[in-house]
Amino acid sequence: MSDKQEKKIQNFQLRARMPLIIRVAAVFALAATIIAIGIGFYRSRNNQEFRMKGYPTELSKDVVAQVNGYERRETDGDVVKYYIKADKATTFTDNHQELENVFLQVFGETGETSDQIKAQKAV
Repeated sequence: MSDKQEKKIQNFQLRARMPLIIRVAAVFALAATIIAIGIGFYRSRNNQEFRMKGYPTELSKDVVAQVNGYERRETDGDVVKYYIKADKATTFTDNHQELENVFLQVFGETGETSDQIKAQKAV
């Protein structure tokens, strides 16, 4: 046989063995994944379940500013991200705001209207 034909035959034999090679690699990958998951469970067996501590929320009651007719439009370049409008906005010392009679309009990535929300009060 010529050298060219032997190379073709070896190439065909490799192609014929390829499904077997892929199957064996998949089994090893599955075994490695199962072992990694088992190790993760084994290492975390003594960890306590996470529970968030129920501290009471404390928002400031000291008013810094009050604004009647509050409006804000946030843009990213020429694209509008959101528009918020409120009859009254109160800012406190911990930088949280309370808004009354709120209208919020959120825009998509192209600047077209996505969602609108209306509320009597918002924090």
